[in-house]
Amino acid sequence: MLKKYYKNDLSIRHVGYLIGSILIILTINQCYNSYYVVPKKKNLVRLSQVLSNAGRIVEINSLRRTTEVSAFRYIYHIDGKKYSNKIYLGIKFQSHGSSYLMDRTLPIVYEKDNPDNSWLLIKPEDFEYFDLRFPDSLNWIKMDVIKD
Repeated sequence: MLKKYYKNDLSIRHVGYLIGSILIILTINQCYNSYYVVPKKKNLVRLSQVLSNAGRIVEINSLRRTTEVSAFRYIYHIDGKKYSNKIYLGIKFQSHGSSYLMDRTLPIVYEKDNPDNSWLLIKPEDFEYFDLRFPDSLNWIKMDVIKD
């Protein structure tokens, strides 16, 4: 009977090791994407950027209630072709902020030779990163959407 209990204990331990290993791999993958892939893609856009006022937000999802990170999915058309992209931004919204952005058309920058690689410009810091001036026409974002 002791052997049978030990055998079950080992299989439970193996399942625990497997789940732990999967969680570690997922964490490493997320870190790789956050700290290497996303900045690299953003830098490629910065090196050969084209500005367009074509990005329409079609979906906003808050990742967690405890963080200010939201996923923005947007669509845009370049030379008659439809593109879709998703970015994750940390924005402190006012209580009604994210609803103000739904279905709005905002500026995007995209890589000249690869329009699939784009970045939605919402915050003043986004414009600064790409050496662009925050347009007066978007001051409503600072006043009505983003919390200071």
